[in-house]
Amino acid sequence: RISWGVPFDSLPPRSAEQVARDGAKWEQLLGVAKRAEQFLQKTSGVEANKYINRDAIAESFCVENGTVGLSTESWKLNESALEEKYKLVFKNVSVALPTKKELVRRAKSLLMSLQGSQCEPKDLEKEDNPSHNYDLTKLDQKDPSNIFLAELLRGFVKSPGQSKEGKEI
Repeated sequence: RISWGVPFDSLPPRSAEQVARDGAKWEQLLGVAKRAEQFLQKTSGVEANKYINRDAIAESFCVENGTVGLSTESWKLNESALEEKYKLVFKNVSVALPTKKELVRRAKSLLMSLQGSQCEPKDLEKEDNPSHNYDLTKLDQKDPSNIFLAELLRGFVKSPGQSKEGKEI
């Protein structure tokens, strides 16, 4: 949510339905974070998962790495950090707008980048809507619960079909 200042500085209260929906989303995110923690714990040291970005998974779900010995990794979910990170998604929290000076700077940099590209809006529409439609489903990565699945899929797509021992991954 955006804080616009006076007279708009108070946010309307959330309805009971919205609170219940946000609570369900939070429980879903917490479940995914616990699965991510278990995944990181069970696959630490496994060579087959070198294509999976474990740091991105750990950062997205606030799973912290604490080494137990010299080679054993121990992963622990930090629920308070996870709640702090996603409180804007699940709580009725206002966000202050940038200062006028910062908005002017951003607008100038945007205009300078557009002047340098010299492309017409018709060209941009062609790039956004390709002529090939393969009927593929897109995974919404703006939803925090989908980040773990996206990283796993990205890692499996990057990995070769078989490991060195000839076993399927």
